Amino acid sequence: MTPDMRFPAPHAAGAGKTHDTIDVVGARTNNLRDVSVSIPKGRLVAFTGGSGSGSGSGSGSGKTSLAIDTLHSEAQLRYLEDLSPFVRQYITQRNRPKVDRILGLGATLAVDQRRLNRNLRSTVAGGAAR
Repeated sequence: MTPDMRFPAPHAAGAGKTHDTIDVVGARTNNLRDVSVSIPKGRLVAFTGGSGSGSGSGSGSGKTSLAIDTLHSEAQLRYLEDLSPFVRQYITQRNRPKVDRILGLGATLAVDQRRLNRNLRSTVAGGAAR
């Protein structure tokens, strides 16, 4: 992923004040090299595109690094920080993503749909399929 993204880079003054965007400034997680983007809130946003090498596959272009390893990782850390110290002592500590700042991002968790159990009644989708 290159710094010349399709989303406009956040402005230094007033970035994130309206909170209608998530502003990422200076992301350096994994293969990202000082990427700054402003992502609109309340819209479906997809990270697409290739690595710029002409391969067309998009492998190694930084989509997962930005979406999961930077944005989701930071949002999950913000969620964990809101938990009581008693609960946090049982959670493995994580490192913050390499980024100068992220503005307008709330706390979040990801829900995985993998079935850990073979019982169809153990998931909402499995129980509804019966």
